[in-house]
Amino acid sequence: MKSLISMTENRGARVLVLAATLLTAIKVIILLGPEASFGKPNLVSRPYYNLPSDLKKGDFSFAGVRIPLDRHDVASRVEEQLNYLLMDRRAALMDILERLSVYGPLISSTLAEEKLPRDMVYLSAILSELSPTSRTKSGGLGWWNLGGIKGNGQSWSSSNEWDDRRDPLISTKLASALLNQIQTKNAKFDWLFSIASFVDGVDRIETIVKKNPGFSFWDVLAPHYSEAIIPRMIALKIINENRKAFDMDAPPANPLKFDVVDKTKLVRDLPLKNLSQWVGATPRSIWELNPGIDQSFGALVKSDRRYPYATFLRVPKGFGQKVKSLMDAEGYIKN
Repeated sequence: MKSLISMTENRGARVLVLAATLLTAIKVIILLGPEASFGKPNLVSRPYYNLPSDLKKGDFSFAGVRIPLDRHDVASRVEEQLNYLLMDRRAALMDILERLSVYGPLISSTLAEEKLPRDMVYLSAILSELSPTSRTKSGGLGWWNLGGIKGNGQSWSSSNEWDDRRDPLISTKLASALLNQIQTKNAKFDWLFSIASFVDGVDRIETIVKKNPGFSFWDVLAPHYSEAIIPRMIALKIINENRKAFDMDAPPANPLKFDVVDKTKLVRDLPLKNLSQWVGATPRSIWELNPGIDQSFGALVKSDRRYPYATFLRVPKGFGQKVKSLMDAEGYIKN
């Protein structure tokens, strides 16, 4: 009898413990939310950035082309790339915005001289992150990721000592020539189709446009790269022009300032080390003004037929005449 009573008491205690455990579990589920009851992790919501409301009225343009952000499908594609830059690439975005402040004025003014819209600087920023050493798997290099195969009548100097594609001014002139060539050949293209041709090939885009007459870039199915690149560069322009709204309100860096020493013929290689000593700077800072120079070679190569731009030298602002005089005195240039 005592044994039966003891068993009953133990069973009752276990029931009470089980009930308490179940009650605790229910409380935990309530606190964690309904997803916890299905064994799913309680996900933390991810911030999402919306386009500024005034832009959705459809008054926004890129390179003179109206971007119909009043269309939900277009706004969604641009907004997706906006969030990609702000969320997934935020650290890189900070660097891009800083380089836009430093190198943007030089590239934009060169674009204007070549009769291209200044907004094209955002294409360079997306393609290379405005890094002269940017390189693609297909052989593209520099500010515009110009390919290793020279086409459309374009040529550039490329060697172990110097590469035109790494120089911001020369590479922008080369890219401008290619873009102008595309635009001239295809009079019905707006700049968005021309940009798509630049990154994905003229033949591919011409075929798409011929099959879809009268439709805009936003209406056709473009190659994958263009589908991403074009909304992304538009998103970058929106972010750059609305930095405070997107919490990217870092003080802008100062634009690049320099003197140009040109119209000189180098008779021997001029080391960056010597230049840096003449102006009281570092070899690295001199290279940043002249990134066409190969970093390993570390010198401005002497002039000859293979290197027509070898004497194109930038030095810190205010030192142009001093450097030219020292180049002459040290026997680096031919009178």
